[in-house]
Amino acid sequence: MIENSFFYMDGDVVNEDVIERFDLRKHSRNLRYSTTKKNDVISFVGFIIKNDEMLVSMPKHYIEHSKIENLSDSDLKILFDIFMKTTLSKEQTYLGELEEFEANFPFKSFFDIYKYYQRYGLYKETYEVIKEGYSGRISWKETIRKSNQIVNGKSIIFNPLYIKKNVNNHVFITECMIYAINSTLHRFKAFIKLAPVNTIVNPELFANREYVIARLHYFSQNVFKDLDKKLINSLINFFENECDGGDIICKHYDFENIWERMIERYLNNYFKEIDTNLFPIFKDKKNQKSLEFKKGYFKINAAKLEQSIQPDHYYVDESHNQYIFDSKYYGKSSNKDYKQIAYTAILKDLTVGNIYSILFLPTEHKMKSEMNFKLKKSYYNIDNPKSALATVYTYLNIKDVMIKFLK
Repeated sequence: MIENSFFYMDGDVVNEDVIERFDLRKHSRNLRYSTTKKNDVISFVGFIIKNDEMLVSMPKHYIEHSKIENLSDSDLKILFDIFMKTTLSKEQTYLGELEEFEANFPFKSFFDIYKYYQRYGLYKETYEVIKEGYSGRISWKETIRKSNQIVNGKSIIFNPLYIKKNVNNHVFITECMIYAINSTLHRFKAFIKLAPVNTIVNPELFANREYVIARLHYFSQNVFKDLDKKLINSLINFFENECDGGDIICKHYDFENIWERMIERYLNNYFKEIDTNLFPIFKDKKNQKSLEFKKGYFKINAAKLEQSIQPDHYYVDESHNQYIFDSKYYGKSSNKDYKQIAYTAILKDLTVGNIYSILFLPTEHKMKSEMNFKLKKSYYNIDNPKSALATVYTYLNIKDVMIKFLK
């Protein structure tokens, strides 16, 4: 980890010294004014590296505030890996093209280069050399064409013999690979834990980026294998987008989208059942068969057909039970959250089975559930259990959800 690091969580108040150190007011999305805290708070999750200092903003409720200075490289790696997993699935040149995600380093190109290295090793250009010799595979075509022929009785002796050998030539592309891999791993050693290449290249060879990129473009026109072409294109993208100086940023401005995606994976892999308190039960091990929670879409307004409701996580099981789940990335439950109640009331008669309504929120503590809303008996038909609307808040340990998502 960078020695001089500053740790926060999304939504924390930031003191003016840190704001100035990392020039946070330079971009309007870095900070927002909190009316409840009456101060500027961090409004992103991620990293800013400035010279020999690093600002880290973890997701809300990742850790107790009193323990935030105990964050380790493993915690930073979890967050970085979450960014990679949720963003590298997009077809991008480098991470930073999504509106909610911003990065100024070509991480995608780096991982493509490293993937090639893991599978095929360093790039080698193999070519065939034919020369005089007596050890190896004989090239009879060249021997007959070039050698002196000596007739000895009924035999013909060729002198000299010409031998074929395959030579692996380590070229400029290989040096580019070594530099791209080792320089990136050194720069981001806090959260990219991969083995470097056990070879050193002179970094001064890459001081002139325009020359490096021009040479790579030249090689790309003279390579025929698709995987080699892809490697060279990744190297070109890497050198075109690598930061030579200034701040290095890797930030997500709407972590709620990632929270929703992680919850859906968590439900599909670990959800077991609802207990008698209407609270969810999860398995320790993955379900043998993934469930099918996904975003619901229901056009409910006959007068205005374009109006719809969209529960975050909707599922109907084999017994026709409905699961209407939502995920919210905020700190505490709110009695003003009527949307979940409305979803439940609208969809309760869509199937013949039971209906379960839960809102999932992050916590730094162990999982717990609580009843958020339970309709008074005077407002529903006791002969129709489904009319007894109830919604539950379930707090899931956000670190545990992140780790399971990465699995």
